[in-house]
Amino acid sequence: MFGLRQDKPRWLGLVALFGLALTTTAQEKPPALPAGATARETLRVESNLVNMFFTVRDKKHKLVKNLRRDQFRVTDNEQPQTITHFAEEFDAPLALAIVFDKSKSVRSNFDFQRQATVSFLRSVVRPGKDQVLLITFDKEPHLAVPFTDQVEKVEQALAGLEADGGSALFDAARMAIEEHLSQAGARRKVLILVSDGEDTVSWTTRGEVLSLALSRNISVYSLGVAPDGPGKHRRARRNLLRLTQDTGGLALFPKQDPEELAELFERIEEELRHQYSLGYALPPPDGRVFHQVVIQSSKKGYRVQARRGYYSAWATPSAGVASNR
Repeated sequence: MFGLRQDKPRWLGLVALFGLALTTTAQEKPPALPAGATARETLRVESNLVNMFFTVRDKKHKLVKNLRRDQFRVTDNEQPQTITHFAEEFDAPLALAIVFDKSKSVRSNFDFQRQATVSFLRSVVRPGKDQVLLITFDKEPHLAVPFTDQVEKVEQALAGLEADGGSALFDAARMAIEEHLSQAGARRKVLILVSDGEDTVSWTTRGEVLSLALSRNISVYSLGVAPDGPGKHRRARRNLLRLTQDTGGLALFPKQDPEELAELFERIEEELRHQYSLGYALPPPDGRVFHQVVIQSSKKGYRVQARRGYYSAWATPSAGVASNR
């Protein structure tokens, strides 16, 4: 079977022969390191500072603004940390990577998916400030539009697409992170998955995509459409939910309703424009590869949404991956 796939690009590599099964239970472990990476390669810190972006919502699910540093507590592997940096991020430039599904599984929703993507970009991308690129995929990913601040270029590329072929969602997401977002200069880097969540042919696993996003401080958002065919909806939806929730992003599943769509786009834009950031000194080495970070608000009823943690540069690859729950 492997001989049939030797035409794959080199950057994909082989899927790890041993991996960590990802579930949604309370006992799950953090994702394994990306294939071919060492722990020392995966930490993204600035001057030994751990940085975290996050949002806060109240009981009515509305974003909470104007909070102070002393209203938050943060732990790193259950150890309390001193917050040395705190800010509200209202106007930070964005680097957006759109990963657009054009496989046959989205054929019945393809026109809606295309229109939704253009509407979203028109509402979010600010010319001269934000950058967006487009990666399309069926059985393989393809860079359709490199980073630009002109939504019209993305719109033109989308207009000529047709839905057909297998689905390499995870390969496309990895390409977006490793080859493009990781090199982007913007402070805020966001991966947008426009897909039903199905993956049928990728070399890359969902766990590898998740670990790459976490290690590079990239938030994942998704606009999910219902996949064609019976019995696929639950698995596909779980793929999108897992990638977004664990990276501090958001998964949306819009219906073909223009009013609802506008509300969902407004929600994503609001999240991207109204976030907090905090930083604390990188803790001393403790031999662990993955560090779970928990941010809590002292205000009752406030819910913090953030990525699960980061990979330690000080741990050795042989240290293993500790439980984060």
